[in-house]
Amino acid sequence: MSDLARRASISLWSILHLIANGDLASLIFFACFAVVAAGMASIDAKRRRLLGAAAWQPFAAQTSTMPFAAILAGRNQLRLNEIGTWRWIAAIVAYALRLGGQAHITGVRHVRSDAALRI
Repeated sequence: MSDLARRASISLWSILHLIANGDLASLIFFACFAVVAAGMASIDAKRRRLLGAAAWQPFAAQTSTMPFAAILAGRNQLRLNEIGTWRWIAAIVAYALRLGGQAHITGVRHVRSDAALRI
């Protein structure tokens, strides 16, 4: 999938979700995705201009716009120690807070309290 197709699909996905969900939380969430998807090309072009084509090519060759694609393709390596332990802990705490607070912030329950196994 080309970078343009990826940006277009993310933009289309976010715009369709904006139309389907009329609430303020969805507007903010999906509008941010649309802006980021549209802005990726300009950010890449700006960095390429600032670094110059000679310095940009090696960087672009070892990275990807899809998460972990460069690692899976063998162009880069996953080094967990570069992230740092405190960041892992902060991410887990942030995820737990988000999961627990989602119903209060967005009005959408992630886990139903009345969920029961029904056959």
